[in-house]
Amino acid sequence: MKGWLFVMAIVLGSQGTVLAADPRYPDWPCNQIKVPEMSVAAVWAGPPVDDVANVLAVQAGGSRTMRDYNSDKAITVRYGFDVTPSLHLSASAMRTGKLDSANEPLSEVWIGNNVFRNIGSPFSTIHQAEIGELDAGYRWSNGHVVAAAGRARYRDNDPRADNTRHFTYYQIEGMLNLTRQFYGAARFSTLQVDHGYPLTGIGNLYRYFLGSLRTKDMQRMTVGGGYRFNRSMVLKLDYTLEDAKLTTGASRDTQMISFEAALGF
Repeated sequence: MKGWLFVMAIVLGSQGTVLAADPRYPDWPCNQIKVPEMSVAAVWAGPPVDDVANVLAVQAGGSRTMRDYNSDKAITVRYGFDVTPSLHLSASAMRTGKLDSANEPLSEVWIGNNVFRNIGSPFSTIHQAEIGELDAGYRWSNGHVVAAAGRARYRDNDPRADNTRHFTYYQIEGMLNLTRQFYGAARFSTLQVDHGYPLTGIGNLYRYFLGSLRTKDMQRMTVGGGYRFNRSMVLKLDYTLEDAKLTTGASRDTQMISFEAALGF
């Protein structure tokens, strides 16, 4: 099955929307305050490092933030440091905690363009997930290369079946400033899950996430470029090709062209 998506977006927000306050962590998913946890010497025996960042966040793991239906909290931990002014390494781990599936059907942890949800029978009342990830980034005067690799696990308490799923994913991205205003970028990512899971990707949400179809393998390639008018305004154009396979053996291929205008103030 092949499909096309055309997306146009206009983004308005603070300056952080366009240029992150700390450009080394543009995809950090939590807004909790960063808290120092340990010294570099405790985990690093190499040359002195220039900068260290530690994060610890404890919160409700479900999407209904006004109430917590389970005392088991979500925990997010990240440890990162600069080996050199150009090379940054980090490791992170996240868990949703045990979610009450009836009252907290969706997690706040994302994978494959969607959150974790219960895939068990109606007798399954609790679901949870954990993710661990390693990241590396190298930056130079007019560009960067960043890469990530991780593993994830989904579980529930279904008494009728073992619905445990194991995920493996990685991605690599490169960006190059062609001029002071123009830049080009490319990203490749892949995700595999044993026995399949409801993964949306850039496909149809109702068909691939809320429906009964399960995706076991997904690969995505994106190429694009942008123009920076100034530090507060950016235009970006991307082309994405996503190839995925279902547990039935069928393929689901989607292509997307997206245009985005971002304005910070």
